[in-house]
Amino acid sequence: MEKTSKTQKAGAALTHRVDRVEEHINLLLSQPLSEVYSKLPHNKKAQFQVLMAFSLNTLFHTYMKTQGSVPNNHLSMGQLERVQKYIGKIKHAEGKATKPSMQVNKDAAGRFIRAAIADDQADEKDIQTSSGGKRSHPGSSNDRDDHKRSRKDEEERKDTPRKPRRERMDPFKS
Repeated sequence: MEKTSKTQKAGAALTHRVDRVEEHINLLLSQPLSEVYSKLPHNKKAQFQVLMAFSLNTLFHTYMKTQGSVPNNHLSMGQLERVQKYIGKIKHAEGKATKPSMQVNKDAAGRFIRAAIADDQADEKDIQTSSGGKRSHPGSSNDRDDHKRSRKDEEERKDTPRKPRRERMDPFKS
């Protein structure tokens, strides 16, 4: 019982929508298209042409679905996508296209910060390894040992190839 009421509601909604489409088409065809088209400014002419192409392709797509065909693989689908691209171009030309948001991308900001912190930590490690990891007063007995260790570390570092250091990213630099 429940399925039939849903089906009846869907059928009634479809009938109502088809009637509205028919009203719009009759209104459009009540005057010669050349007369309607000649009165329009250039941007409205482009919208009118895209509207006609989109309407016809959508109606054909719907017709194919009602006949049991799979319209997704049909040539009309490519035409429909092409018309949608033109709709986007018209919106862009009129300034109605999607504008970039003025919100901070939190993920990207986090990556910038983590990269900067990692670079700073790497710099600190380089400083600590060059001084032997200990901070002692100059002239103490540990200072000579640290100096010997740092020479060995330097020689080992010279022998091993290093990755080139990545430049820091500056979001304000263009």
